[in-house]
Amino acid sequence: MVTISPEFGPLSEEIKIATQKSLGIESFSEALKIIGSRIDSKVLSDTTKFFAQALHSGGHLAQLIETTASDIKQTNRLKNELVTSTKMYTLFILFVVVIASPMLIAVSIQFLTILGGIQTKTQDLGGSGSTTMAAQTGLAMSSISITPEFMQTIGYFLIITNSLLASIFIGILSGGKIRDGLKYAPLMAITGLVLLTIFVQIIGGVIHGFV
Repeated sequence: MVTISPEFGPLSEEIKIATQKSLGIESFSEALKIIGSRIDSKVLSDTTKFFAQALHSGGHLAQLIETTASDIKQTNRLKNELVTSTKMYTLFILFVVVIASPMLIAVSIQFLTILGGIQTKTQDLGGSGSTTMAAQTGLAMSSISITPEFMQTIGYFLIITNSLLASIFIGILSGGKIRDGLKYAPLMAITGLVLLTIFVQIIGGVIHGFV
């Protein structure tokens, strides 16, 4: 009587059925093929077909089982490493698009705001004092062509575009299908835009607290 470990679940029942059939009129190799067809597992199906062919050719079944088990363990280990790497890349992409980019854009907006305020004060001073301060700061040589409002508009565009591209990349990275990642684009874009607004307020408050 063949004893099958219960932790194999449905597979243990299929092995019992295959063993009973092999003791009757059906060959063990055919019983193995039935196991692979009844359980939806490509690894199991390929393994049972391989064992069936080995039995027909007179291969050493015990050695084949050990080798196959080792190969399956190695494959599962590589799959786990790939899943871990994919998760790390995904988290890094999400951090850059959702947090890092809005923070850098917010810093740029506040920098332009402060720079524009300093230039306005310099131009309003007039006289020799204005010339001296302009020479020290270098702000009177040319006016700032990029306004904070324009930078914020560019920031919105960058966040939306980066969210779309990042979602496509995540879809390809995780499952190889672009449409699987596109569903994350709206959430990433909305989160990035909200955080941009929050970062602008926070960074502006911190900077004005020191000025």
